[in-house]
Amino acid sequence: MFNLWRAPLTLAIFLLAVTHTTVAAELLRQEHPIADVRKVSVSSAVHLTVRQGATESLFIEAAQTDMNRVQVRQRGHHLELGADLGTPRFLFWLDRGRERDPIHFILEVRDLERLVVSGAVEATISELDAASFHLEVSGASKVTIDFLSAEATRIELSGTSRVAIDRLDSRTLDADVSGASRLEVSSGEPMAVLIARASGASHIDTMAVTTGEANVDVSAASRAYVRVQDQLNVTASAASQVEYAGNPRVQQNISGASSIRAQR
Repeated sequence: MFNLWRAPLTLAIFLLAVTHTTVAAELLRQEHPIADVRKVSVSSAVHLTVRQGATESLFIEAAQTDMNRVQVRQRGHHLELGADLGTPRFLFWLDRGRERDPIHFILEVRDLERLVVSGAVEATISELDAASFHLEVSGASKVTIDFLSAEATRIELSGTSRVAIDRLDSRTLDADVSGASRLEVSSGEPMAVLIARASGASHIDTMAVTTGEANVDVSAASRAYVRVQDQLNVTASAASQVEYAGNPRVQQNISGASSIRAQR
């Protein structure tokens, strides 16, 4: 009696798995209305592409089976993006071994003042011009910025996150990096003031951009690389290192097997 129903049941489960995988491979593209966005929060394991333009738009690309997992909400100037990628326990075996195409948000904004990224997001910003810009990144997220121009820039990183800026034109940069995170700036116009704090085996590298004054505080095996023209103030503790270029006046408070070194 057992063999009579076992074969049809096995076949049904196999067909369900095949159908599930086949449907998931089909990508859809949908537009979602937005208006007057100034702040964006994005979470979960998704991709985000941001560009600045004369209009505002949001397109979502996802597998057919994932489109209903997409979460979009706007409250005032704040746009929230994410996805519920959890799998019900009784269907978990269907997701095992299946490579899911990432949900991709493609966002065009006129003015963006703040971006908050968490989870395992991969975000790319092509070009952004703002009066001030605040970037917060946490989790295992990665943000790449091709060009950022702002009077004041604030960057907060935590939880093994990564931010790479190809070109930064900003009068001031205030960076707070923790939890084995990494911030790198590859080029840019000279800055007036740099404030750099790194802790928990983190890494800040702005050596490619000259700053007039730099205030650097590193702790817990962190590293900072800076280029300073006038004044460098350093606090380093717990086996941390600061390397600098330029010929600034240096004021230092070094402890716990830490060091400061001039680049030759």
